[in-house]
Amino acid sequence: MTQQLLVAPGREGAHQRIGDALSAVGDEGAVVVLAAGTYYEALFVTDKSVTLVAEQGPGSVVIDVSSSAYNAVTCKDSQVTVRDVTLKASTGAAVSAEGGRLTVENCTLFGAGEAVVAVTGTAYAISRATIAGSVRTDSADGQVDFGQIAGAVLLNGTSRATLSNVTLQSITYEPGAKAIVDNCADAENNRVRPRKAGAAPDDGTKRPPALYAAVVLLVPAVILWGAATVGCIRILVHADGDGVVFTYVIFTLFALITAAFTLMHVVSALLVYFGTRENGFPQAAGITAGLCLVAIVSLLIQGKIEWNSTMVGPLVAGAAAAAAIAAYNTKPVARYLGDQRRSAAE
Repeated sequence: MTQQLLVAPGREGAHQRIGDALSAVGDEGAVVVLAAGTYYEALFVTDKSVTLVAEQGPGSVVIDVSSSAYNAVTCKDSQVTVRDVTLKASTGAAVSAEGGRLTVENCTLFGAGEAVVAVTGTAYAISRATIAGSVRTDSADGQVDFGQIAGAVLLNGTSRATLSNVTLQSITYEPGAKAIVDNCADAENNRVRPRKAGAAPDDGTKRPPALYAAVVLLVPAVILWGAATVGCIRILVHADGDGVVFTYVIFTLFALITAAFTLMHVVSALLVYFGTRENGFPQAAGITAGLCLVAIVSLLIQGKIEWNSTMVGPLVAGAAAAAAIAAYNTKPVARYLGDQRRSAAE
């Protein structure tokens, strides 16, 4: 039968400190039940089999070493499970393990060091955890599922990791390591894919064909609005006779609007090309596609539509703009823009 130890400061018959309970763990291991409260002690587990669990569930127990340079929990060659506990560290890791096996379930982990969770040569399983920082593994095999990681997962040496249904910033692996990823995304719901250490996402500048297509398909719209601007200016230059003031007012307004549309299309295309996520591209292309569609429908309703050469420009620009929106909304473009945003953040 597994030994069960209770840590409850002030309660008769219970251990007053977690360290005292760990010292009492026998060769067959023990479950150490922690009464609600905050424990200001760093824990060290060596060659033991231990489960640390909060008596009253998640949020009721905090192990806080943020005023020291220690890890909150340090494991060596041990089988350790931490369940329903909040760990707080400052300089060190929330939990560090070398050898043995580490299991973290339904915990919240804080740390300001290089990694909030650091495992070396350890089998590990992290489930339903909230980690306020990064996870670093060195030649360790394990899995992470249904959790949130504010930082990155760093796989060094010959590490193997399976990550599923995790929200995180990025996954970086060294040449000898491997990551299997299923349904992982960043905080903005962009899919996260593993990348080799030292390499930018998707080689940094590898733009998907759909992005090139979106930018090129917006060129007819730029030409259309630019030509409209030039046409308005020419009318203003040659305006004379009766109604010249009205002509100046109307076509100055038209020139400003068309010039603004031209600039909007140029800027949005450049922003997309250079990987800026907040680019206004769908809005710019939508203006051209929408106005062309409205003009055609209006003419059809009035029964005045007749084919002539002046219709080629608006029709081509409108159709190309609609196709540009479709190309922009493809998954490869979304992934590329998401990768560029993460690369800039790092």
